[in-house]
Amino acid sequence: AFLLTGFYIYIVNVQGNVVPFLQAEFGLSYRAVSLHSSAIALGIILVGLAGDRVAAALGRRRTLWLGVAGLAAGSILLCLAPAPPSGALPWASIGACFLMGALGALIPALLPAILADLHGERRAEALAGQAITAYVFGLAAPLVSGLAIWSGLGWRAAVVFGAVVGIGIALWFCKLPIMEHAQAADAQAGA
Repeated sequence: AFLLTGFYIYIVNVQGNVVPFLQAEFGLSYRAVSLHSSAIALGIILVGLAGDRVAAALGRRRTLWLGVAGLAAGSILLCLAPAPPSGALPWASIGACFLMGALGALIPALLPAILADLHGERRAEALAGQAITAYVFGLAAPLVSGLAIWSGLGWRAAVVFGAVVGIGIALWFCKLPIMEHAQAADAQAGA
């Protein structure tokens, strides 16, 4: 949970770091550039409105996998987005950012509940650990972006690095059991 939260924070922060390079590369106006962060925000709002229904329908494990896959796919699609024709909006890169928000935000929407159910009375310590990990990953985003750009790899390397790390985290812990909300409620009632 800590590492997946860090993955989410890294990708959101790195997106903000690479937008100026995307703007320069595609020759985008400030209006077009602002639509990228707005697309992420719209996706996050939609998760806030319907994320609980998605988790109830799919279960926690599938919802987390959907969030990881969506965030990684959106990141990679952002890197693959073609430059738009002159004067046109960059729909491919804006759509990639929307995907990052709409599916990626399932991760932070679900993980605090999982940690609270798992740690019960000690959930405050678990949530503090989650916040510390998020902070570290958030700090890593501009550092990795700067290093990638300085070394000549470009902004895409920093984004792809984050996607690969996120997929790696999910694969490493894919067998770890995740209690569904009903299981956690039953366990707490029996305690």
